Amino acid sequence: MEHINVFIVDDHSLIREGYKLILKKYKTEINLVGEASNGIEALEFLETNTNVDVVLLDITMPDMDGFELAKIITEKYPSIKILVLTMHNDEPYIFKMISLGIHGYILKDTTHAELIIALKTVHEGKKFYSNEVSSMMLNRLLHKNETTKKEEVLELTPKELEILTLVVQGLTSTEIAEMLQTSNRTIEAHRRSVMKKISVRNTAELVSYAIKNNLVA
Repeated sequence: MEHINVFIVDDHSLIREGYKLILKKYKTEINLVGEASNGIEALEFLETNTNVDVVLLDITMPDMDGFELAKIITEKYPSIKILVLTMHNDEPYIFKMISLGIHGYILKDTTHAELIIALKTVHEGKKFYSNEVSSMMLNRLLHKNETTKKEEVLELTPKELEILTLVVQGLTSTEIAEMLQTSNRTIEAHRRSVMKKISVRNTAELVSYAIKNNLVA
């Protein structure tokens, strides 16, 4: 099994130690390759280490914060995936990070299981957002595009919108079920309902329609 090489960037040593203990439990799947306390240290590490798959990134740090580091990594090391793990659940932080091209955004009160799922998901090139972050994205969705397919959006339930967002991010029904702690059968039922409401025949058409008509943030 291929290991996911993870690099931690957080200015609090106790938090880094906590992450290391969590990741150690999954050593057959995840390999911790290094750590840094700020963006400058992180860049120095990345200059001489080419085996990083995912950077686990905090935002508020001295010398160089997560925003600046994320911008540099996405430009200089496009193959590296960035998973933001932070205490900031404010929209300006979330949407600025998303605009910089990060691959996932979760909060520091996340469960161990969600952290591991998030790491695996972004490593596969997919997007991952915690439930609270996804809810903020959905709230923004519900308050924009008043003239673009408003009827279709309003016909979908909050749960259907949440699942639609995750489908567009590339998650499978199994991954969505695990994330939302429900059954595959329930997720598939919601997917069929969404597809029926907007008159599409398969997942490819569903994703295309959602993006084309701005049904997801």
